[in-house]
Amino acid sequence: MTYFKFVKKYRLFSNFSRRLIKIFHRYDSSGKKMMKNITRFIQDCSRFGICPTFPTTAHVIDSHFDFFKQFDKSEAEIALHGFYFKDYISLTSQEKKQLLNRNIMKFYEAGIPIYGIRFPYLRADEPCLNMIKELSIDYDNSCSFWWNVDGWENGNNGKIIEKMKKQYSPSFPENDFVLPFFKNSLVRIPASLPDDDLLWDRAGLNKTTELEDVWKEILRRTLERGELFVLILHPERYEFLRSPFLGVLKEIKEQRDQIWVRPLRDISEWWQKRAQAYIECEFAGKRTVKVQIQRPRELNYVFYNFHHSRNIKLIGISQSNFVVEEFEVRMPTWPVIGMGPKTSRAFREMLKNLGFWVDDESGFPEIYSVYFEEDPVMESRYQWLRDFLAKNKNPLIRFNNWPENFQSAFAVTGDIDAMTRQDFFSRI
Repeated sequence: MTYFKFVKKYRLFSNFSRRLIKIFHRYDSSGKKMMKNITRFIQDCSRFGICPTFPTTAHVIDSHFDFFKQFDKSEAEIALHGFYFKDYISLTSQEKKQLLNRNIMKFYEAGIPIYGIRFPYLRADEPCLNMIKELSIDYDNSCSFWWNVDGWENGNNGKIIEKMKKQYSPSFPENDFVLPFFKNSLVRIPASLPDDDLLWDRAGLNKTTELEDVWKEILRRTLERGELFVLILHPERYEFLRSPFLGVLKEIKEQRDQIWVRPLRDISEWWQKRAQAYIECEFAGKRTVKVQIQRPRELNYVFYNFHHSRNIKLIGISQSNFVVEEFEVRMPTWPVIGMGPKTSRAFREMLKNLGFWVDDESGFPEIYSVYFEEDPVMESRYQWLRDFLAKNKNPLIRFNNWPENFQSAFAVTGDIDAMTRQDFFSRI
């Protein structure tokens, strides 16, 4: 799909000239304007102990090699963003593979470590995901969630918003969990919408305070739900939107004991590590169950509906910092979820991703605290979980989403697909 075909399908031509004027003023011919924005962005994040993730196209790194090489990985994570800023869904398999390989080679030449990717326009299809997994890339950040927040969507911008929803094909927090998840062992980390592009350029908010209010509301909801907020702020707009961004960071600073703040590479690493936890149960008597748990030292868990004492015995700590503990409890069933043969793989993976241990090997439904013969009916996976936890009265163990006692997680990201006017107009 050519650039103009993409604009026709997912944008409004009536906004096109205004958009070009903005681009002309945000970039210069040397790249110095963007360098200043990126440097200030990183410095501001550093003041708050935050390492941002910048998905960056390889041709930009190639033409501004010295600038990107100066940043230590503790200051900023540079992620893959394709070789050029193109809609990868519209490319052939050969074109995808060729550009991804060129992308990776440029990162290697620049000495930039590779952890993950965000495809342009937050658009990736199955062939894209299969290819990056074959290339041993840890995570993808091309899926998204659309937060319905009052105050920015109205009749004046409704048409462009609907077009962009079609472009992103986002999920919605009312229906699902805003958490990383596995797709064929690849970690997919959802980004949060609306981003600065939607709010500032497309919806045309007039006050930066309105944008700040939207982001703070998403932050509040993810904290309340125990989930993830991946904030997107493009460096090209940093000089205009620095104030609302700092307002969000100040809010996070006040709640830093509850919000786990990391670059996307660390969130991916944690989700892979968390997935290695497991639980083994066996009967130690007529109404006594022995439970053994292996988990990362930082991973805590909740024992729902069990209010008696436990004598926890530490079996050992592995070199990879995994803890193995064991305890016996007086109860007639195992505190895990049993799965019948009619349950789907997708339902089992959903429960595992939510921190529950599922078992389908015993063949005895009566030994489990919770047992599913088949998949439950779910119009909303998020609402189903809330109803399930409210109704279930049996003891059940569930691993937390985030390390230590953090309630939610937060990451800062911003695409860099152009440093100069020439870079930007090259997509046309």
